[in-house]
This record gives sequence, structure tokens and C-alpha cells, in this order.
Amino acid sequence: MAALGKLADKIRPLDAFSKTLDEIRIQTFSGGIVTILCTVLMLLLFLSELNHYQTLKVTETLFVDVSRSGKLRINLDVTFYKISCGFLNVDVMDSSGERLSSIEKTITKHKTDMLGNLAQEEPTEVVRVGHTTVGLNGTCGSCYGAENAQRKCCNSCEDIISAYMEMGWALRSTEDFEQCKREFKEKHISINKEGCRLTGYVEVNKIQGNLHIAPGSTFGGSGMHSHVHNLIPFEAKDVNTTHLVHHYSYGVPYPGRIDPMDNMMAVAGEGAMMFSYYTKIVPTMYASVHNFTTRTFQYSLTTHKKSLARSGTLEKGLPGLFVYYELSPIMVKMEEEYRSTMHFLTSVCAIVGGLFTVAGIVDGMIYRGGKVIRKFHQG
Repeated sequence: MAALGKLADKIRPLDAFSKTLDEIRIQTFSGGIVTILCTVLMLLLFLSELNHYQTLKVTETLFVDVSRSGKLRINLDVTFYKISCGFLNVDVMDSSGERLSSIEKTITKHKTDMLGNLAQEEPTEVVRVGHTTVGLNGTCGSCYGAENAQRKCCNSCEDIISAYMEMGWALRSTEDFEQCKREFKEKHISINKEGCRLTGYVEVNKIQGNLHIAPGSTFGGSGMHSHVHNLIPFEAKDVNTTHLVHHYSYGVPYPGRIDPMDNMMAVAGEGAMMFSYYTKIVPTMYASVHNFTTRTFQYSLTTHKKSLARSGTLEKGLPGLFVYYELSPIMVKMEEEYRSTMHFLTSVCAIVGGLFTVAGIVDGMIYRGGKVIRKFHQG
């Protein structure tokens, strides 16, 4: 026991937390208020630090993307308020000139009113009329001189357009073709009276290209792709391409991704507006803490719009929505990590110690200031 007592006598002078006697300790009202405020603030900061500690840390690494295999998935959900589904067509073209028609199976049209509310009917697939040889009623429509061995009859406006393309003839207007007049009359009933919502996805090659949603029939051949408006020229300026992009993205989603085009409203102040969206796609690899990796994409956005209507005619261009996409050679790798426990404990100690120190300084200033004021009034 004597040895323990001598050891205690040697350690006692090392005490950095010397205690004051209770008999000479003074407790004040201001000190109590400061203590309460300090405790509340300490609790709030602790909870904030705890919440931060429980979130995952995401680190980003950049490197050159050397992979160009696979497909690029484009997800879209767009509403046109004043163009009926019968007028709209969706097409994708890449820089190689390839026309991708798989969207006919993965994009659907939903009829809406002019406020964007869905009509009570089943959605229909985006379908274009193919090569027609004989009409349903057994008739054989004229191709207006463009008949050939494979195409004897033209019973739709697109049949005539395709026939002209196959012959290599220029086509400036479809106004004189009875098939086009008939189809236009059928579609004209709903123009500026209803809208259309297009939903679905498209899988394209991972090269530069564009996706466009525009009114009018589409046709292609020999590596070419064109649109012909089934609109009478003096009415072309009245085509209202106002639309709302509910969602537009590339690839599959990952936590925290922001898609710049989501909920983007585009208002056509005048008829025949061309809305262009230029997107720069960044390949992204997202690795979760559960050893699951997602390969997807994010993108930046630049927008532009142009009026094509001048004196009742259309300038060079096409009214509608055009999304141009280009892939960046740089890939971003995002990795989730748990936050450091030691860093959390260090922050908690800093909060407790720092607040007590600051509170002690504030309380001392209040106490000494009060003494000076009382002495001044007594003197």
C-alpha cells in the first residue's frame, strides 16, 4: 500500500485537469443559459455529423474509354400537346447513315388531349406502312410513273415516296397525289385538337447520331433518310411543336444521377419551330459497396430553337424535336465507400471540446462584463 501511495504521489502532479473546490465555485444564471445553448448546439452538430457518417462516400476517377462495343440505350417520354399521334414519327440515324427501325417495337404512342391528359384508350405501336402491292379492297393505286418490277401499285403516300426514291427522281411536293390527299384529310381531322405522348426506349450503335420526333411521313433508301410533310404548304406554319420532355436519359439509372432534360418544357411561340438538343454523353461505371457494378451513361446538354416559318413557307429544316448525341472518349468511374469511423470520432471530439471551450470563453466574458457593470453603478 505504501508503494502505491508513493506512485500516486508521483503521478498526481501530471494531472492536466486540475479540479477546483466546490466551496469557491460560483454558479450564475448566465452560465446556466450558456450551458443549455451549448448542449443543444452540441446535440445538433452531433446528429448532423452522425447523419453524414451514415451516408456513403462516392469517389470519381477519370480514364480513357477504349470500349465501343455493345449498344447505347435511349430512354424517352415526351408529350406533344398540339400534334396528333397520326402525324408524328420517331427515327434514329447514326453517323454511318444507318437508319434504325427497331424503335417500331419499343416506342408507343398514347393519344392525349391538348392539356397532356391521356385519353382512355390502349396505346398503339409506332408503325409505318411498308411496301404495299395491292390494297385491302383489291385496288391498285397509281405510282404516277414510278412503277417498277417489284412495285406495281402504290396504295399509300409512303408507297409513292419510296417509289420515287427507288427511281432516283426528285420529289418536291406530295400535293398532287391522291393517296397523300386522302391520308392528309384523315389526319387533318385531329390536327390542333389533340396531342400525343411517346414513351419507350431505343437501342442504337455507340457512335454519333441523332434521334428526332417530327411530323410527316418518313422514307429511306440507298443510305438516305428523309421526311415529307403531309401538310399543305400554307398550313405548315401552323404546326405547333410545343412539347414537354418528361424524361430523357441514356443507359440505366444509378443513385444520384441527374438527367438535364427531365421535365423540360419547350414552348413554340410561333408555328414550325425546330427544337434541337445537343447532348455530350459520358460513359459511366458505378460501383456499389455491395460489389455490384453498373455500366451506364450521363450527359451534358445544350439547347437551341429555330423558327422555320417565313411568309407561309418552310425554311431549310424540319419542325420537331431533334436530339443529337455524341460520346465522350473519357469514362467516369464512380465508387461507393464507407466513411472512416476514426474521422467520425475525431469530428465528435472536436465538436464537444470546441463547444465547451468556446462556451467557457463566452461565459467568462459575460461574468466579467457583469462585474464591471455592477462596479460602475456602485461607484
